[in-house]
Amino acid sequence: MTVPAHGTRGRGRPARVSRDSIIEAARSIPPVDLSMQSVADRLGVDRSTINYHFSDREDLFTAVAAFAFGNEMSGFVAPPVGDWRQWVATYARAVHSALRRHPEFAGYVRLASGADAAAFAPIEGLITALTHAGFSERNMAQSVAYVSEVVHAAARNEILVTSGRHPQGAELDRFFDGQSDDAVPGLRRLVELDPYDHENHFEFAVTMLVAGLETLLPT
Repeated sequence: MTVPAHGTRGRGRPARVSRDSIIEAARSIPPVDLSMQSVADRLGVDRSTINYHFSDREDLFTAVAAFAFGNEMSGFVAPPVGDWRQWVATYARAVHSALRRHPEFAGYVRLASGADAAAFAPIEGLITALTHAGFSERNMAQSVAYVSEVVHAAARNEILVTSGRHPQGAELDRFFDGQSDDAVPGLRRLVELDPYDHENHFEFAVTMLVAGLETLLPT
C-alpha cells in the first residue's frame, strides 16, 4: 500500500482525522504506552488511518516531541542586550531546559523548532546575533548546528545519569577489571570525579562553546 505524502489528500482518506488531531491524541497518552494502535484506539479509528499521516511509531513520536519542544521554546525570553555571547548562552540554556523537562522525548527532537513560527524565534535571534557579530555565513551556520549538537548531547547524558548510571560507566568498569590497579591512573581519577554528574557540567559546556566560537571571529 502506498502512503500519500504528508499534506496531500489520498484516495479514501478519512476527512475527520487530521495530522494535528493525531498529535493531540498522542499527547494524551503516556509515552511508555504510545503506539500507532493506542492512538487509533483513542481516536476510534482503524490503525491504517494513522498510517496515512505517520509511517511508524518513531515518526509519530518525533512529531509529538517537536510539538512539546516547540511549546517550550515559544516561551523563550531573549537576552536584554544584543551581545552574541549572551545569545549563545541564553539559547543553549533554553534548549537544554526544554529537553530536560521532556526527557522521554529528548532523543526524538530532530531540530530546535516546533509547531509554529513562535518556536523559531529563538534560533532566528541567534542567527541574527551571530551575523551582526561578524561571523561569516558558513561559520554562522556551523556554529548554530554545533551549539544544538552540544546541548542535545549534554541533555541526553544528564537524562541517562538521572535514570541510572551512564552506560559508559559499565564499559569502563569492565575495562578496569582487566587492568592492574596502577594502570591508567588519569582515567581512573576522571571516572572518580564523575564529570557527567556534576551540577556545573552544562555551564562548563556553555563556557567552552562561547570560547570556541570566539576564535572564529575575524581579528
